[in-house]
Amino acid sequence: MRGHPLHYKVINGQQIESGIPEIDQFYRQLTDFVRRISSDDMTPLKDKLVGVNINVTPAGGTYRWHYDRNAVTVLVYLNEVSGGEIEVYPLFRIYLKGRGPAFLQRWLDWFVQLNVVRQLFGKKIVVKPAQGRMVALRGNRCLHSVRPVQGEQERVNIVMAFDNYKDQNLSKQALDQYLYSQKPVSSDPNYTS
Repeated sequence: MRGHPLHYKVINGQQIESGIPEIDQFYRQLTDFVRRISSDDMTPLKDKLVGVNINVTPAGGTYRWHYDRNAVTVLVYLNEVSGGEIEVYPLFRIYLKGRGPAFLQRWLDWFVQLNVVRQLFGKKIVVKPAQGRMVALRGNRCLHSVRPVQGEQERVNIVMAFDNYKDQNLSKQALDQYLYSQKPVSSDPNYTS
């Protein structure tokens, strides 16, 4: 995608569960905190592949504008780097939440991501990576991206996803293929079932 392509490496939740169980335990311990800040019955995702990840964004790497598939996303930075800031437009989505056709949600999301719309109607927050800094956001309602990482050091952070138990959808195979494999996709998998 122009402007902010998808460029990063990932250690997925299954690898974390078997190789770094302390991070998986930390993820589960954050549940009460996430419930308090969201005022909702949030739980870690049932899909272990995507529930908790470690993202490694190399020098020059970015992450495009997007919304998450889940209600709450928590990031914890493991290091400080130049660049690599997360840009967030809080609650900047006309969200149909499954009450309309996927093409309409795709079009609405495309429209609010236009630079002119963001500048006129949005309020951007930029958070710099710093070791131990935690960022929590309504992932499916806040438009967000990652600026290019500068210098030679990789940006490393833990990403933890929470959702209301009844809203969790395990049928996002196209999105998982896009995020966790090298296989090409023919269209944006955020809008396929």
